[in-house]
Amino acid sequence: MNQSPIILKDKFEAKIIENNIYFIKYFDNSIITLDDMKLSYNAYSILSKGEKMKIIIEMGDLATIEDDAREYAEKNKIPALAETLIIKTIPLRILVIMYFKFRVQKHPVKIHSKFEKGIEWLNSIN
Repeated sequence: MNQSPIILKDKFEAKIIENNIYFIKYFDNSIITLDDMKLSYNAYSILSKGEKMKIIIEMGDLATIEDDAREYAEKNKIPALAETLIIKTIPLRILVIMYFKFRVQKHPVKIHSKFEKGIEWLNSIN
């Protein structure tokens, strides 16, 4: 089995994991700027080789996204088959759940508190 390359930046690590899932983990206490968001999109483009993939995004403890980075993500939606966000802190989970209630997605999205549950859900999506 070929080992996926790992893209390591100051605030995140991205790679392809089991079942051809794109995985990005934002580090604890990171403040994700517009530049960081653009770097993460570029990482997806490189690792996915232009193909739609299932995505798992894990937010580190106390990681936050600046407004301009969030706006960039809203305007530049990543082409994906399905997406799960792993968010362990309750206040951020509530905020993200409310955010997705009012945001139209072209693919299934679900928020989980545990990585294993996120993988299980992604693997259930055909």
